[in-house]
Amino acid sequence: MTKNGNVFIRFLYSFSIYIVASFIYLAVNSYFKDTVISYTISTAITILILYSMFRNKIKKDIINFKDDFKNNLPHIIVVPAILIGLEIIVSLILSKLGIYSSNQLAGEDILKNSNFLIIFYTAILAPVFEEMVFRLPYHYSTSNKVLTYIVYSVVFALTHIMTVDNLLSLIYIIPYLLLSFGIGYNFYKTDNIFMSTLVHIINNSIAVMLILL
Repeated sequence: MTKNGNVFIRFLYSFSIYIVASFIYLAVNSYFKDTVISYTISTAITILILYSMFRNKIKKDIINFKDDFKNNLPHIIVVPAILIGLEIIVSLILSKLGIYSSNQLAGEDILKNSNFLIIFYTAILAPVFEEMVFRLPYHYSTSNKVLTYIVYSVVFALTHIMTVDNLLSLIYIIPYLLLSFGIGYNFYKTDNIFMSTLVHIINNSIAVMLILL
C-alpha cells in the first residue's frame, strides 16, 4: 500500500475500520454474551484483519525496530515520559476536584474484578488494536507530517471520552490529549508503529498494576 489520500481521507479510513471492529464485536457478543470474552475475541480478529491489510508495513517496522529504537534515543523516551507525566498530574488534579472520566471509572471497575483475560486485553491487546486502528493508517497520509500527528492524536483522545455522562467530564480531553501525543510521538518521530505500541503497552501495564495494587 502506497501513500494515498490526505490526512482527512486517512481519518475516514481509520474511522471505517473502527466501525467494522464494532460490528465484529456485536456479532461475537451475540454468541458469547460475555463482554470481556467478546472484546478479546473481536479485537484479536480485527488485529488479524489489519495485519493482512498492512502486513508489508508491519514486517518492515519489525525489521527496523532495533535501529529505530537505538537511533532515536533519548527523544523516544524523554518526550513521551514528559507528556504522559503531565497527563497523570492533570488526571490527579481533576480527580481531586471531583471530576472523573466515565471511561476510566468503568475500566477500573472491570479491572478490580479482574481475571487474566481482562488484564491481558487491557495491557496488551487493546494497545496493539488502538495503534493499528488510530495511528497505522496515517502512515499512508500525503499531508504534512505535523498535521497528521495532530489529527491522529486528537482522534485517539476523542474516542476515549465518547462515553462521558456530563459536560464537565469533557475536560478529560486534556489528559487524554497529553497521553495521545505522548504515545503517538514515537510514531511521529520514527514512523514505526511498534515504537508507539511499546509505549502504549508500558503505559497500560503500569496503569493496570496501580489499579490492582
